[in-house]
Amino acid sequence: VDGETLSQRIASTPDYFKNRKNTDKFIRQLLDVVGYLHSHQVLHLDLKPDNILLTRINHDVKIIDLGCCYTDAFQDTIGHTNAFAAPEQLAGQAVDVRTDIYAIGRILETLPDHAIYNKVIARCTAECPKDRYQSVGEILHDIDGRRPFFRYIATVVAIVASLTVCLVFITHHQNSSPVKQEAPMNSVALPKENQ
Repeated sequence: VDGETLSQRIASTPDYFKNRKNTDKFIRQLLDVVGYLHSHQVLHLDLKPDNILLTRINHDVKIIDLGCCYTDAFQDTIGHTNAFAAPEQLAGQAVDVRTDIYAIGRILETLPDHAIYNKVIARCTAECPKDRYQSVGEILHDIDGRRPFFRYIATVVAIVASLTVCLVFITHHQNSSPVKQEAPMNSVALPKENQ
């Protein structure tokens, strides 16, 4: 893959993730890839910034290093990276999709300006698996759920701005129009011979 790891991208281009559009694209693609693995009964179990590549062209997300993954055929994996491993993984207990979800929360914490995702991060990284999201689809739902509110605010701001412009235009037009003096309607000018 012609690209760089998430760690390298953050180090080489720190402003990349300050653009909300780039961050949303990254998160959406990360969730899509992990969701795809989970839909095929595969747990990655070593998700971390060094195992996520961003391609040089189009900056698409690629997951690498599935050497520690858990499948029906390979269930005795013990690999992980402590900083991103869930508590149950560190304790040698049973793992499931929520173990990868914990790592996703830790990965989101590494992004610059991640504070807007603090609620999502907190739920991903809950100590107890039952308090975490139960699927990556739930994470995506929460991330998408905040957008209607922002769209509503943007719409209200646009309407208020439009009304303000209209009022300013109307007021300016009324104040700058010359006022014509017209003869009163009830007075009639008589011809000179009738006077």
